[in-house]
Amino acid sequence: MGDFLIEFFEQFVREIIPTFLKVIGAGIKWILYLGKRSYSNIFKEEWNTRIGLGIIIIVISTIIYSS
Repeated sequence: MGDFLIEFFEQFVREIIPTFLKVIGAGIKWILYLGKRSYSNIFKEEWNTRIGLGIIIIVISTIIYSS
């Protein structure tokens, strides 16, 4: 039972975190394109996860350095 819960949690984290970062990255790209391109097309492009990770790092750094 414990192994099942651990594997379930690991799989959950492996799928949710990259998807969350990809959504953030695609949202930032959509804002930078000023909505001229559809969000669904931007979401399919590469680099969204990296952009999302960069944004998260910038936000965390800003919070740390401002306090």
